[in-house]
Amino acid sequence: MEARKTVPGERVWVQRMEELDLVGKFDLICSLSWTVHYCGGPHELEDVLSRIWRALSPEGTILLQVAHGPNLEPGWREDTETGPGGRVGDITLRYRFQPSGEDGSSTLAEYQYRCESEHEYFSESHLLKVTNVHQIERLCTLAGFENVELWNSWRKEPFGDSGSAWVVARKSRGPR
Repeated sequence: MEARKTVPGERVWVQRMEELDLVGKFDLICSLSWTVHYCGGPHELEDVLSRIWRALSPEGTILLQVAHGPNLEPGWREDTETGPGGRVGDITLRYRFQPSGEDGSSTLAEYQYRCESEHEYFSESHLLKVTNVHQIERLCTLAGFENVELWNSWRKEPFGDSGSAWVVARKSRGPR
């Protein structure tokens, strides 16, 4: 919602992707921070991608930041930040990702947050669905996108070993 405060008019649109029902309105639609993995599975993600396809102008582009479960490193990782009182290392975020499901196309994401100075702690876990970039590429094609590209990062290197990949696809000119 911060974007709506800084960008004038209808240049930014924030909406649940499952409810997107606009036609030909946007040149670019972005979904960052692995949000597409909260869809209920491949069928729901294909529906969302079809909605995005319809919402894009002719030759519009979709940019997705997605998880690729097979490349995520096992084990806990940790980030630390300076706390609200300026103490270095006061805030800690631990996280790990583990393959889930029989076919490995889902990933269990676990998070632990702690702020020592504020005596705060919480943990949560999420089952992320469709965490295979090749499956997402196929779903983009089924939804009508052409020229689907897979990148290792925002630097546009070809996809290979990244656990947090980028999918970029363009809408074809013809009707769907």
